[in-house]
Amino acid sequence: MLKQFGWSPVWADLFEPFRAAGCRPARVVRQEYGAWLCASGEGEKWLRSARRGLQAVTGDWVACSPCWSRIEAVLPRRGVLERKAAGRRLEPQLLAANVDVALIVMGLDQDYNLARLERYLLLAESGGVRPVVVLNKRDACPAASSRLRETAASARGARVLLLSALQDDVPLVLSGVAAEAQTAALLGSSGAGKSTITNRLLGEPVQPTAPVRAAGGRSVHTTTTRWLTPLPCGWLLADLPGLREVMPWHAQPEAAPPGRFRAELDELARKRRDRAIRLASRAIKDKRW
Repeated sequence: MLKQFGWSPVWADLFEPFRAAGCRPARVVRQEYGAWLCASGEGEKWLRSARRGLQAVTGDWVACSPCWSRIEAVLPRRGVLERKAAGRRLEPQLLAANVDVALIVMGLDQDYNLARLERYLLLAESGGVRPVVVLNKRDACPAASSRLRETAASARGARVLLLSALQDDVPLVLSGVAAEAQTAALLGSSGAGKSTITNRLLGEPVQPTAPVRAAGGRSVHTTTTRWLTPLPCGWLLADLPGLREVMPWHAQPEAAPPGRFRAELDELARKRRDRAIRLASRAIKDKRW
């Protein structure tokens, strides 16, 4: 069962110190209210952490106690999806771990937004995750081909796919996005069609869906938890709830990484700093300080 959830010789090597201590390996497939559903060679079981402050996330590989009663440790993570926590809190929120591919789903309706897509691309790339853009609701957009070209020009080299989750053979369209035993995570806004895509990939209605609203052309938010499941095609899918706020954590100045987007982040920081100086100077001139 471990192999079907992505277990490999690499993870076996990382787990060796814990195995020597009598621990058992498992992968987190769901998280809810301080408890984690973990899949192991013996099935699935809800567990809690052994100590305060030990936090796991969907996709994590964990070391469980010999009696299979709690999570003792989290193995080092390889690819992460992490954003700034919603609201005014300046802290990271880890969405999923050990992700190989981010399937960024954007509906060709009022959900279509290239500026937001840029943030999703940054969120994936800064965490070491390969992005693939999925333009859904092809059937609802007369200008779908034009939107495809426009998106490809803005996607920084990421693969862009055109899809109708209701009409197309979804497993066939997405067949090449991930290799066997790899993990792909669905990212996107509420109503982009992620749950419908999940159900089509699984071949059964596992995730609840809702009809499109008459006003606004958006479907209702349905996914409320982060969960991971193997697919018939051989790779794994992490379905994440829709995000209202998308600010990559590594876009914060103190966490900005070197690499593909560093120049863009430095330029953005410079523009924000210059604007703040101009506003402060204007306020002083107008005697508002």
